Amino acid sequence: MTFLESELGTTIRRVMGFLPVPGEPDLTRMYRFCIDFDRPLCLPRVDWDAGTMVAVAVTSLDEGIVTGRHGLREPAQGTVIDPTDLGVVIVPGLAFDEAGNRLGRGGGFYDRFLATTPAFRIGVCFEVQLVPSVPAGPLDVPMDAVVTERRVIRPSPPRR
Repeated sequence: MTFLESELGTTIRRVMGFLPVPGEPDLTRMYRFCIDFDRPLCLPRVDWDAGTMVAVAVTSLDEGIVTGRHGLREPAQGTVIDPTDLGVVIVPGLAFDEAGNRLGRGGGFYDRFLATTPAFRIGVCFEVQLVPSVPAGPLDVPMDAVVTERRVIRPSPPRR
């Protein structure tokens, strides 16, 4: 958490992470830190029929987690947190560029969700997933930072 706090210059209220599918960075260790030190942690839960995603508060990464469509692991139940109460949203992607643009899996779930929250948006990927340019449309939401195993990229100009 120290990295996030130092990057943001403030104490983080609530973090929304994700449980990885193969090929995505595994941040489980950081999430366990959040849980062990009573930092509020949320994970996404997808409603495939409605085309929506919500942030669900969790207190365990083992209990109450189910594997849903496309192998996504998500909370089966729990308190849905208002997106405006999130301090940070950690976002996976297939590719990112240094401008903070993200290539997702094509469903638009994260972009629709991110449009509803003022949270600081951190894209996470492996260095090999950085590309020169990701096409971005009007509904695509850029990241405030992109973090790889090697570096932190802060797009310029910053969103905030």
